[in-house]
Amino acid sequence: LAEFKLLSIFQLEKIKEYNKIAIFGHRRPDGDCYGSLNGLKNIILTTFPKKRVFCLTSHVETLSFLGRMDDVSDDEFDGALAIVCDTSTRERVCDQRFKLCKEVIKVDHHIIIDNYGDYNIVDEDIPATSLLVARFFFSYPELKITEKGATALYTGIMTDTSNFRYRGVNLETFVLAGKLMELGVDVEYIDQQLSTESLRSTKLKAYIYKTLEVTENGVVYAKLTKRVIKRF
Repeated sequence: LAEFKLLSIFQLEKIKEYNKIAIFGHRRPDGDCYGSLNGLKNIILTTFPKKRVFCLTSHVETLSFLGRMDDVSDDEFDGALAIVCDTSTRERVCDQRFKLCKEVIKVDHHIIIDNYGDYNIVDEDIPATSLLVARFFFSYPELKITEKGATALYTGIMTDTSNFRYRGVNLETFVLAGKLMELGVDVEYIDQQLSTESLRSTKLKAYIYKTLEVTENGVVYAKLTKRVIKRF
């Protein structure tokens, strides 16, 4: 924690230094990607409202309640700081224009394979990048966040730990999640948003359950032909 705090101080100094900050995520983004991007953007804009901050990854409608991605032209990256969240390798960054930025900070929790950032803030033992952002936020009283930002971070933590069920979950996980709840996070609202699915998806599940087959060794499977996929 002490080592991370030193890195956090440097990250905060870099955030203060730049007027334009682009926050990038990975391809096929999940809840932790959306949560860390939108949570960090909220912290920066709430604390430093005159800065220009962008979030860049693929649009996921089911996660849009956390915030939407920005449409940014190439010239916006000139002289900007890039912060890439939850992305272990440079090839997996959804928008490769992070390379156009002046400096790159990598913030991640996956096993270190590619330290592509000018500065790399990685904790392999923490179960979500949103926890790294939350830890960063709670380390400095000068930082501010709104209920929406806290909701984004909590959602990232919850989804990447599968509702706090994975082995990497520890006391710090619950402490930081609890501190986010104190900021107004509505866990029932988050659950409602994440539980919503389309009628087509529901019908597809019903078809799969109806056509399940079981082998003599107890393996359960269903056949999804091109015709079935087209139907749903």
